[in-house]
Amino acid sequence: MSGPVRRMKKKRVFFLFIAAGLLFGLAQGQMALATDGGGSSSNVKNAIDYLRKRQTQTGGFSEPGKDASDALTCWAVSALSSAGERPSEWKKSGKSPLDFLANRSSGWKTLTDIERACLAISSAGGNPKSFRGRNLVQEINKRISADGHIGEQINEHIWGMIALAASGETVPEKCRAWLRSNQRPDGGFGFSQDSESDPDDTGAAIEALVSCGENPLSNTVKRALEYLKFCQAADGGFCWRSTNSNTASTAWAAQGIVAAGQDPDSSEWEKNGKTPIDFLESMQQSDGHVKYMESDDSQPAWMTTEAIPALGKRPYPLNFTPPGSTSSTGKTSYESTETSEDDSNAESVSSSLESNQSTDDEKNTSGTKTDSKRKEGGAEIASRSDGSGMVSEKASASGSIRVGLYPFLLICLAYLALVIVICLGQTLLSGD
Repeated sequence: MSGPVRRMKKKRVFFLFIAAGLLFGLAQGQMALATDGGGSSSNVKNAIDYLRKRQTQTGGFSEPGKDASDALTCWAVSALSSAGERPSEWKKSGKSPLDFLANRSSGWKTLTDIERACLAISSAGGNPKSFRGRNLVQEINKRISADGHIGEQINEHIWGMIALAASGETVPEKCRAWLRSNQRPDGGFGFSQDSESDPDDTGAAIEALVSCGENPLSNTVKRALEYLKFCQAADGGFCWRSTNSNTASTAWAAQGIVAAGQDPDSSEWEKNGKTPIDFLESMQQSDGHVKYMESDDSQPAWMTTEAIPALGKRPYPLNFTPPGSTSSTGKTSYESTETSEDDSNAESVSSSLESNQSTDDEKNTSGTKTDSKRKEGGAEIASRSDGSGMVSEKASASGSIRVGLYPFLLICLAYLALVIVICLGQTLLSGD
């Protein structure tokens, strides 16, 4: 074998080793990026696997022993989309969840039916302005009153804002102003104007406000977060009218926390070393479904759809990017229309919460659901009734989110190095 040929082969082997090493590093970087989006990635995968078993031949989703329902299917579509799944490709007997919803769309009569469907269709990449002959966005817009109120209940208003934002609509400022004006003295939001605050509606209200332009550093959001801290239980989860945490309240509170630019799996949200994400993970069972609470395993499919976006740290609407810290100039891209009155309101949150403590204790029913009023009439669309851009690292003391920048940069550098090595190798070899 001649010298030049031997040298050329040695060079080829050398560059192959380098390329193989870079490819290995690249693969490791990609794995790091994939898992950096939440230490709960395996929990999300297991939950998705469970939902796959709950899909029926109609394309829709059902609870064990029951027929597929519009409401559960809508939440399943939104949850799956939050985890990067494509619901349109989830087919049983040739029918997808969106096919199921299209076949049931004529039956959507209530505003909550329309809002829930609009969110699901938008989350899955569909067109809610033209879905089986219906313009769901227009139907919601028609329910906006002169003062900005959408529908009748606060809950309807919140999900109207989220659904419109999910569809790409610009939500009128008066809608955000109306919601701010209905924040209760304790900092939280309730299901209706005459009901007490609860963590579910408060978390959803934060999602609605911030995704529609509210400054996450505004007093409105700060007061809502302070209310959530008050509601957090010793196990890291959240509860409503009970001494025991539940999945629904914890999931919606966690999504609100993420929407406000904080990490629900950080030390900022620890109670006795447990975070809201820890609680949700503890409720997941061996088959992947998530229990409602330790003593209650009702509506397993529903609770699983609520837990998935919270475990993945994906607030609604999915086309909304949660904020991080303010820039060095102290400015954000969010509007702030707070008045000086909010400052005094913020100072009164703690005293208001303390004054309500004894009243709340009298209403506690230790481990039992007390939300039956929300199930009647199907008014509640977010929690309890009808039932991935992830974050892995603990947030800093300020509560800002770290978004996995380092793995991304490593991947870019690995790609660049691989290209350089290949080009250099070709140049040297061609020179021989």
